[in-house]
Amino acid sequence: NRAELLKVVKNLDRLSDILCSVIDLAELVRNSHPDKEWVESANDAYEHLCEYMNVLNTSTGLYEVRRAPQLR
Repeated sequence: NRAELLKVVKNLDRLSDILCSVIDLAELVRNSHPDKEWVESANDAYEHLCEYMNVLNTSTGLYEVRRAPQLR
């Protein structure tokens, strides 16, 4: 139903916000931490999270759910 689909969209939006915050933190660490191991780990996390975010952002399935007439 419409209410449930809107909750899903709202929760995905929250997930996106949280994911962006974690990506920002990983970027800060990889650019400013003095320990090389931390920088490498933060870089790995940054790359994996950005890749995941790009998959979510280009998901046609999520787009179709959002465009569903019952959400308008």
